[in-house]
Amino acid sequence: MAPVPRFSCMRPTIVLIASLLAAAALTACGGVPAGSVRDGSVHIVATVGPTCPVEKAGQPPCVAPYVGKLEILDPQGHRVADVTTTAAGTADVMLAPGTYSITAPRTGVLPRITQPVQVTVTAGSTVTAHVDFDTGIR
Repeated sequence: MAPVPRFSCMRPTIVLIASLLAAAALTACGGVPAGSVRDGSVHIVATVGPTCPVEKAGQPPCVAPYVGKLEILDPQGHRVADVTTTAAGTADVMLAPGTYSITAPRTGVLPRITQPVQVTVTAGSTVTAHVDFDTGIR
């Protein structure tokens, strides 16, 4: 019978202990990076309208994608993120779970946001927010 190398039976135990210590260290240090499953995602769809003075029955609504800056505010009104919508009027942002308000910087000119949009972010999920801007066309 071949001799068993000394401490060979301890190798799996040492690997297990090292793995547990590494996991504990990452957890204690908040080792989950931003954008992880601890965060949630907000998919923003922004439109501006009306883009024509008269909407006709049976025709698509006179709206277009809004391209511009949006601000994400926490419940105290502090800005936590800025996003710029794409040519399609969309933007995506990762946020910690909580309730936020989506608004636009005040420019004093049209189009302007009709009203801030409230969103509730849940860890590991995506919520869609529809943000509307008014052109002032009547």
